Amino acid sequence: MEPGIEVKLCALADGSSADTFILCRSRARIEKEKAILERFLGRVEAGLVKIAQALEQGTLKDSGKAERRIGRLLGKNTRAERHFEVEMKSTEAGPRLTWQRRAVQDQWAQHSQGCYLLRTNLTGHAPEQLWKTYIQLTQVEAAFRATKNELGLRPVGHQKQDRVQAHSSFASWDWWYGNPWSCAWPNTDWATPPAKYWRSFPSGSRWTCCCLPTRVINCACG
Repeated sequence: MEPGIEVKLCALADGSSADTFILCRSRARIEKEKAILERFLGRVEAGLVKIAQALEQGTLKDSGKAERRIGRLLGKNTRAERHFEVEMKSTEAGPRLTWQRRAVQDQWAQHSQGCYLLRTNLTGHAPEQLWKTYIQLTQVEAAFRATKNELGLRPVGHQKQDRVQAHSSFASWDWWYGNPWSCAWPNTDWATPPAKYWRSFPSGSRWTCCCLPTRVINCACG
């Protein structure tokens, strides 16, 4: 397991599924999601303050316009929308805006940040092993991105059979080339993905040459 990752097996309370569920929590992800939420909360808070000041100063007198501004503000910051209870009140001095934070949503965000749930039909495996199996998907995707970016190949829109074969061959080659290094030396610089070193070269000096066994022996270079 990587440092800062916690995993545990869990099951549905009603037992309606025989699948295995793995609850995962990442410390780095907690900090990231917390920072993102705080940024959206700050935007909503600042926007509500401006609307309330406009109502009090008389520059905004129509409650309908104020409500539309509030709607646009919350629509642009949907992550923080559920954390606020907003209310427009009619007073003798004109419409006034009040709001407060929803404690239930704040508590839920605090407990759920950094958590994600994995589901599989595999049974009899430790949660750590299942997590490692899942995380290999990100490694495969990173290998695909590295080769596709350099070769100008994409997984969709291929109109020719040879381009489809080239995409699959180069992506698989990059995965099988980089994965053994990461597995053999997981805690050293040897585990650095090949794509990182590949991007360190100037774009004009990058080149790839790979000979693949096919029915007709060809050498594909890019």
